[in-house]
Amino acid sequence: MDQSTATARGDALGAASAASQTSSGARVIIALDRGIYWVARHWLFAVNLVFCAHVASLLLASALVAWGHAGLARPIYGFNGLFCHQRDDHSFALLGEKMPCCERCAAIYGSIALAGLLFAFANGHVRAPRISEVALLSLPLVVDGGAQLIGLWESTTATRVMTGAIFGIAMCWLLLPYLDTGFARMRRQIETLFARLAAEGRARPLRGT
Repeated sequence: MDQSTATARGDALGAASAASQTSSGARVIIALDRGIYWVARHWLFAVNLVFCAHVASLLLASALVAWGHAGLARPIYGFNGLFCHQRDDHSFALLGEKMPCCERCAAIYGSIALAGLLFAFANGHVRAPRISEVALLSLPLVVDGGAQLIGLWESTTATRVMTGAIFGIAMCWLLLPYLDTGFARMRRQIETLFARLAAEGRARPLRGT
């Protein structure tokens, strides 16, 4: 075999190896895009699942303690203690046992879970709020919580629940429409990309799942 033939074969092998690496890299990117597309389609379900599961865990923790399984409930109490003062006199009780968070936090989590479900049923027909509207809805919590903190008055169960619920709804109204718009834009971009790749025979069409 002369030198020119060997060189040609070496170049051909190098080109084939580079093409194989490029093809493998493209497959990885396409697989990642499919994963991102799945997240963009199902993000709201995931968010609602997390908050509904969290609310359920609050109820479960108290029940576990009442049933004599305090060790199983300890991680739930510990996690919620990162965000809540967990005062006994400011917390609901279930089966005679204090819940892992205060009444205000429980109202926030519960209202977020409920508002998220309602947003899903609204199917994109909720406009994004103005910042002034969110600020106005958040004001009762700031006033009631702040006044209690500096000793102007002691909040009641009713005020803690009402201000917490209003604040939770405000946070959902602020975040969910923007997330919905952003993920919808992401879906359209990926759908356009895959339509082109499928037409070129470089990828399978996206499935509506």
